[in-house]
This record gives sequence, structure tokens and C-alpha cells, in this order.
Amino acid sequence: MNTQDISKDNLSNSSLISDKLESIFSGQKELMKDYKEIAEKHYQKIFGQEVKIKDEAWEGTNDNLHTKVGNFLIKDMLDACIHELSETVQTLKNWKSWKQTEMMTDVDHFKEEIIDGLHFYIEACILAGMTAEEIHEIYFKKHAVNKFRQNSLY
Repeated sequence: MNTQDISKDNLSNSSLISDKLESIFSGQKELMKDYKEIAEKHYQKIFGQEVKIKDEAWEGTNDNLHTKVGNFLIKDMLDACIHELSETVQTLKNWKSWKQTEMMTDVDHFKEEIIDGLHFYIEACILAGMTAEEIHEIYFKKHAVNKFRQNSLY
């Protein structure tokens, strides 16, 4: 199954939230609720002992930036994001400078892979205790820094 198989009528209730970034966060939290137990079993295999992820850690907290389990959770999500972005790059057909012919990129496949990366990125942000509002604020602060740098020939 892929995104073309889903109609707008079958979207999560999270998609009804008017703030687009907040709705993405809400949708990811909805997914996370369903696989906490799967993650615990995964980490049990890695650590060789029973692992119980505290609810507050799973729901996101700044403390995850300072604990072994929290760091593993965030690192694994960022690794998965990098992997998905690598898959996104692989959907591009014309990036090789030596290639003489051009091919059509499967646009739907490209978009689906980049959104896969976004899922893992948003989950890493949630696990790190970041909110949609905080990301929005920090993004536009960094945007202002980048504009300053462009204008000052940084």
C-alpha cells in the first residue's frame, strides 16, 4: 500500500487540525502510541534486558537529550530519517553529471520517500521534547539569521 491508495476521506482526525505543523505532530503522536511496545522489545534485544520506556520519555521530554535510552530513541529516529532521505535521493534519476540521457522521476515515489523521512524527523523532535510551536519559532529565528547572512555577504 502507498499514498496513492489512500483517499482524503480516509485521513486521520489529526489531519483536521487547522495548524498544519501541529496536525503533523498530532498525527505522529497518534502513530507512536501504537508501537511503544514494539520499540521496547527492539531495545530489549539491543540491551539484553527488559526495557520499559517511561510514558513521559515516549511522549517527549528534554530529559531524553540527557539519558541513554532517550539518546537511543532520538538517534534511531534520526538514523531512520537519514536512511529515508537517502532513499529519496535514489528516486532521482538525473543527478549523475556523466549521464547523457534524462529519465522521468517517479514524482509520487519521490514525495512518499521524503515524507517517510519527515515522519522520523518529527518523531525525533517529539522525543527531544520539541513542540510544533517551538520548531516554528526556532525555524524563523534561523531564517532571520540566514537572511542577515545573505544580505551581509557572509
